[in-house]
Amino acid sequence: MHSENNQKCCSEEHSGCGACCAQPVSIPSLTKDETEILNAAAVSAFLPIVKFILKSSQSDHFESVAFAPVYLSDPTDDMDKVRIYAAALTRLKDLGLITLDYDVPLKNFDYGIFAKSTAYKYFESTVKDAKDMPDFVFDVATMEYGSLALTPQGQDVAQVV
Repeated sequence: MHSENNQKCCSEEHSGCGACCAQPVSIPSLTKDETEILNAAAVSAFLPIVKFILKSSQSDHFESVAFAPVYLSDPTDDMDKVRIYAAALTRLKDLGLITLDYDVPLKNFDYGIFAKSTAYKYFESTVKDAKDMPDFVFDVATMEYGSLALTPQGQDVAQVV
């Protein structure tokens, strides 16, 4: 935070140079889950995320995002936990603390952990159950890989929380 001395320093001796005054970090009120995600991202630099996608075996043109963003803290996370994390990720993104990128999946990460997760198994079983419904087009469960990264502001906040 700025002190009276820093304000004087910045305004008189080092006008505009930033040598003695860093802008204070504005820390939004974060939930436990938001803080957990920020801390995990601060340690790893990037975290894996996925989208649960519905596709059709009848046509390559039928595709729909069933659920996103999906983040797991543990492969046993159920859909309730995944929904909580999705809300946390969406809020962190809206606050400008993280980016979510599906064009840049992590190269050395085994996304198989998502396929084996409790949440994805539930998603697959839901799609399988829906196959028997008349005129149901989306009969294939799949994923799109992505990554989460801290923004510079997110890095600042993660250092303080």
